[in-house]
Amino acid sequence: MRQAPETAPGFAGWRIVWTVSLAQGLGPALLGPAGVFMTPMQDEFGASRAAVSLGGPILASVMLLMGLVLGPRLDRGSIRRFMLVGLAIMAASLIGLSRAGSLQSVGLLLALASVGMSLYGILPAQVLLVNWFTRLRGRALALSTVGMSVSGFLLPPLSALLIAQVGWRDAIALIAATAAMICVVPIARFIVDRPEDLGQHPDGDREGRAVPTTTIRRSPRHFLGSGNFWLISLGMGLALASLAVTLHLVPFALSLGFPLQRAAWLPTALSMGSLFGKLLGGYSIDRLGHRITVASLLSVQGIGWILVTSEPGYFGLLASAALIGFGSGGFLPLPPVYLAACFGPRVVGQAVGLSGAATLPLQIAAPLLVGAQFDRVGSYLPAFEAMLGVSFLAAVLLLCVRLPASEPSAD
Repeated sequence: MRQAPETAPGFAGWRIVWTVSLAQGLGPALLGPAGVFMTPMQDEFGASRAAVSLGGPILASVMLLMGLVLGPRLDRGSIRRFMLVGLAIMAASLIGLSRAGSLQSVGLLLALASVGMSLYGILPAQVLLVNWFTRLRGRALALSTVGMSVSGFLLPPLSALLIAQVGWRDAIALIAATAAMICVVPIARFIVDRPEDLGQHPDGDREGRAVPTTTIRRSPRHFLGSGNFWLISLGMGLALASLAVTLHLVPFALSLGFPLQRAAWLPTALSMGSLFGKLLGGYSIDRLGHRITVASLLSVQGIGWILVTSEPGYFGLLASAALIGFGSGGFLPLPPVYLAACFGPRVVGQAVGLSGAATLPLQIAAPLLVGAQFDRVGSYLPAFEAMLGVSFLAAVLLLCVRLPASEPSAD
């Protein structure tokens, strides 16, 4: 059996993993309790269910479009600076949103907050960890998303409690200010662009292959002309569409007659399942490979959608949310793993940013179509049943990907 490379003491990569995990848990994951805020905002602004479902698509749209601009710049460095600026934008925007007088103002301020979240959220974390890890990349990326699951576990019931005590406006302001205060010091202290900046090697190895000190930028045609790029982008987009649709789980439970305090535990169950899905998915892709990981995750996701449409009762709903979370959450660490394997780590920011923009219509359409379906027929069941077909199509696309035998260099 081949011996693992010896690791050096004081490796900074794992501090970066936990820092970006915290940033993601108090960044993009702040939308996790959106379903808890949906009904109070609908009542205050007199809006339709489809209109108040726009929060998820707005966040996804802005963050994915920002990836086009942000990705190449992250490949060139200064990631700490981007993250600190983003943190300030997020806090100011959400505090402003908490005082908005119309649903249109809420949408504009949420879009601005999404700009901030994109600067310190998922894409910077992925670029950092692709730089810092090679052999352990899947596990590092999976651990970096733990903060999102912990946040998803805690924030929905906490938000429901805050809404009951101080109203939805002050609840948003308190969450935003607290998130910014918690994140600022770890980001300022621990974020470093690459291991060579500290005289270290990826994975903490004492020795490693020479790492180029220059960065490159590929033409978009380099990615768009690749069949693997489209299979990965569309497959991942469909697999992650389930997470966008779960925005409606709380309203679904309310439509079945469950009170808000009980319905608010559905995102918590989703996040718990997602946590285990991320950890096992990250470990599996390092040890068992892409095909087994993808097939397993999407099978669990499909079982979750079957269960949620079978009138399972309250505890059955919790179980179905956990299964959907497991199957969907496991995909969060996978796009940069796939794209780095196909195009190389030095352009992963550009590749992930372009891939996210390519899947933008899927991320926008999924929750909007579900909300519109509810407004039309008064039931979520037909839309939830269709998600089983979405999971199957994602599996077909991702199992067709052919990864190169070795990771491309930056040459």
